[in-house]
Amino acid sequence: SVYTDWEAPQVSLQNVKLGDGTLTADLSSDEALVKLEVLADGDLVDVVQVSSPDAKLSITNDRISTNATVEVYAYDRYLNCAETRVIGQ
Repeated sequence: SVYTDWEAPQVSLQNVKLGDGTLTADLSSDEALVKLEVLADGDLVDVVQVSSPDAKLSITNDRISTNATVEVYAYDRYLNCAETRVIGQ
């Protein structure tokens, strides 16, 4: 099999809400995604399987706080990876 896609997807987060132990956000991409890895302050808090360019995240984990730095690594079907980051208030 020959891979022709070496470009990372373009990804953005909107409507991000951080609470004590919760994260909700809307994620959009310019191409279909297969996996999201969500980190809070550098700790992996969830791995989400997806099959579209858009996803609604709703994650509960004790490591999430209102002032956390949240990173989302988004992978397309060729496992090209894009990172987006949100810093809590």
